[in-house]
Amino acid sequence: MNVNKFVSEIGKSGVAYTHRYDISFGALKNGTQLFGRPLVEKFNDRLESVSLPASAIASSPVKLQGIDREMPYGRIYEGDITLVFLEDSSFNIRKSFEAWQNKIIDEKTFLCGFYDEYTCDTLDVAMTNLKNKEVYRVRVFDLFPKAVNEIQLTAAGEELVKTQVTVSYRRWTSNPDEGASESEQITDSGPNNPPRPPRIVGFAG
Repeated sequence: MNVNKFVSEIGKSGVAYTHRYDISFGALKNGTQLFGRPLVEKFNDRLESVSLPASAIASSPVKLQGIDREMPYGRIYEGDITLVFLEDSSFNIRKSFEAWQNKIIDEKTFLCGFYDEYTCDTLDVAMTNLKNKEVYRVRVFDLFPKAVNEIQLTAAGEELVKTQVTVSYRRWTSNPDEGASESEQITDSGPNNPPRPPRIVGFAG
């Protein structure tokens, strides 16, 4: 490794920082606004960490003249997104995601909600540089909070409470609006978008 070239490259292209991020939730698929602006601002002010989603290419071995070759056949969007928030004194962040979960499975009737009434269209995670200029964006489609993790309370010490939310999603894309006009910006449609689950009457669990 050439140290001078390394220093020159860092000076020219800079580095990316893990703390330069911002998130924004879209509406539910039925058009209902999921979170108001003050709550979204609270999310960003108290978001301690968020994970960018993983992506992989699915492949299988194909034998060609006695030699196996891995041949791709699709994309795999695996794993979940984890968000960790510094909770406020009234537990408003935890309450917000619990209310969202209640749209999925009602905690009193145990009926399952309609897909369009609990699934959020998009979640954007934007990365910025030191000049607050956006340099990278990930847009996640069709998400819902799969888990609001437990909080361990203790009488020892004065630790701060953090709320961890695990979000399940269907797929994601990076820099969705790059080089596209407003009318051409990516939407979750096309041959790779399977039909939504039918609107069926909720069932008791």
